[in-house]
Amino acid sequence: MDQIQYFLHRHRMAPGSVSYDALTQEIFLQMERGLAGDGTSIPMLPSYVYAGGAPALGIPAAVIDAGGTNFRSALVTLTKQGPEVEALTVTPMPGTDGEATWEAFIARCADGVEPLLARTDRIGICFSFSFTPTPDGDGQVMQITKEVRISGAAGRPICTDLAAELARRGHENLRFALINDTLAVHLGVAAGAGLAPGNCMGMVCGTGSNVCCAVDSRRITKYAVPDRGAMLINTESGFFTGVAQGDFDRALDASTADPGHALSEKMVSGAYLGELCRLTLQGAAREGLFSKAGAKRILQMDTLTSNEADGLSGPLEKLSKADKAVADALIDAVFDRSAKVMCCTLCAVLRLTGQGMRDVFHIGAEGSLFQKSARFRPALERHMHVYARKCLARRYEFVSCENTTLLGAACAVLL
Repeated sequence: MDQIQYFLHRHRMAPGSVSYDALTQEIFLQMERGLAGDGTSIPMLPSYVYAGGAPALGIPAAVIDAGGTNFRSALVTLTKQGPEVEALTVTPMPGTDGEATWEAFIARCADGVEPLLARTDRIGICFSFSFTPTPDGDGQVMQITKEVRISGAAGRPICTDLAAELARRGHENLRFALINDTLAVHLGVAAGAGLAPGNCMGMVCGTGSNVCCAVDSRRITKYAVPDRGAMLINTESGFFTGVAQGDFDRALDASTADPGHALSEKMVSGAYLGELCRLTLQGAAREGLFSKAGAKRILQMDTLTSNEADGLSGPLEKLSKADKAVADALIDAVFDRSAKVMCCTLCAVLRLTGQGMRDVFHIGAEGSLFQKSARFRPALERHMHVYARKCLARRYEFVSCENTTLLGAACAVLL
């Protein structure tokens, strides 16, 4: 274990290389600058969706959830008895199994909702990638990340392009609303659990990572937004570049489609953690932390998914007991550090919003890493207990519900 800890610290991959106070403070400052329009790597994008709104009940909405892994469509109706989800379809996200064009993606969106338009004229879109929102509910694509490859996407107006494709197919006079996945989690958890949107936030820890929160619109000086109370802000926290990278973070970043960008997301999210673990394990193999047979097997690995790393499965299954113990300790450190970075992000939001001092602040949590990883959620809860609860004296609760992003997309177009 001493050798493992020495290796992790020397390569700046240990959880201890992340300072609770310093990282939380830097993320907080970057968020404040994002609201003011100063130079920052955290954009703090206004959603033009206000925390005081209430979605209409009993009106069906066609919804699209374009995520980092899956593409889903469904018909959602919010009722007093709870949400109803019908005609749910799930297919791979375009661009996950080879490059797709923007036109092909828009056609796939049209295919998803067209069968539902006999029952509604409202379409809510959850788009899990960065875009610049506009006051009319549309948004222009900024960047496609999470290793999803869609050519020609940058700058495209998502709702406008989908409306044009549906009009070409004979469907006109439709109403659209566009939000990202983190806002969808925020709205969806509030609707599903009966919470006030102003007293909760959205957190996505899955293929990608991001947080959303409600901020007094008077603080959003970067944009001329109407003063209607608290507005939901898509922080795009995964874009944060102020986190200290380790040697294997830099190696991973250099191999991605967008080197130098979204550095926090590359340290936290499921799209990258498997590869980060592979690079860390191979570094340890080259430095003699494994047996000769174990090192040979590890150095031959071309890929390692986050799920395989999490469960010591796939190419790691045939390691000896001793080599598995070393791999387990290294992987645990990578996941633990990931959770610590996310803890600091959440604590920066608690500071920014002033929440959790009196009432319990609800953190709407979504994503495969948070919900399915055997390592990530326990580590995140441990860090939040140590820092948010004990050091910052904040009260909070993680909340999840079914079909969160679908509900959130429906809420957006039914507000």
